[in-house]
Amino acid sequence: MKFIVIGLGSMGKRRVRNLMANGEKDIFGYDLRSDRCVEAREKYSICASDSLAPAMLERSDAIIISTPPDRHLEYMQMAVETGTHFFCESGVFNEGLEEIMKQASQKGIIAAPSQTLRFFDPYKYMKTCVDAGTIGKVLSFNLHYGHYLGDWHPWEDYRKFYVSQRLTGAGREMVAFEMCALHWILGDVETVTALKGKISDLECDIDDTFHIALKFKSGVLGNLHVDVVSKPPVSTFTLHGSDGSLFGDWIKNKVELYNSRDNQWQTYDFSKRPGEEETGMAEYGYVEEISRFIQAVKGEQKYGYTYHDEIKAINVMLAVEQSAETQRHVHIDMKGK
Repeated sequence: MKFIVIGLGSMGKRRVRNLMANGEKDIFGYDLRSDRCVEAREKYSICASDSLAPAMLERSDAIIISTPPDRHLEYMQMAVETGTHFFCESGVFNEGLEEIMKQASQKGIIAAPSQTLRFFDPYKYMKTCVDAGTIGKVLSFNLHYGHYLGDWHPWEDYRKFYVSQRLTGAGREMVAFEMCALHWILGDVETVTALKGKISDLECDIDDTFHIALKFKSGVLGNLHVDVVSKPPVSTFTLHGSDGSLFGDWIKNKVELYNSRDNQWQTYDFSKRPGEEETGMAEYGYVEEISRFIQAVKGEQKYGYTYHDEIKAINVMLAVEQSAETQRHVHIDMKGK
């Protein structure tokens, strides 16, 4: 297949690696920064350029959009106009997505938003347990994602890329990102009560901490805490049920299961996979995510996550901000059913 990766920053380079890990070799990289194009050519031996003609999209099988979130819609529209399947990183804007979905559907275009957490073993295992009733009826949860912003890209100044801008800030991006996984495992949210603010000395105008109380339509109550100030990074997810609990840790890549019916503990340690050497992060989930997209383009399997799902996550993020700013509970009006 012929792929174009649009945006050759950290995630764009990762997607090039993901495609290669899936055996893909015909990859063209595009970035407005010529230095990134040079880096991609030298590191991965792919063709890369700071210019992109619509005809190139028409000749490709699919594009990967790895630009900052405020540029996503522009390239989605290009893909739809040229009839090209596309995969796009997670976003924080819902404007225009309904129309993109409509046009993509009419043209038979695969429109695949990223949701990497669905492909990581701890989340997959916890989803399996919830669906199987392993811990009985789910009652409550606590999810904490924290990662100091200055350590996101140690090789560049955090003040100079999109995560330091208010509308595309790292905190609000991660609220939407984590909500995708919570919706997948626990269903739709009913109400939100939230606090947010800038509490660190980070040199940027963003909310760096979000503390969110959620009530799901199933009755589950829980807390989602997202911050970009934690040192070291933390990514933990605890689920409590009528017959036990699950304790997941993405950083440690393991899940502990407590079964109250027989007072037994079990630990599931998901060992690291090949391909993690360059970034020190688990790559396998990203690789599997791109594999699913490739299969969807080939008609072998549905991608399984849609822009209806992404809009739901973004709507919760917007409700979180509304609740924090008005100091009120906010009822979620879910769309895309």
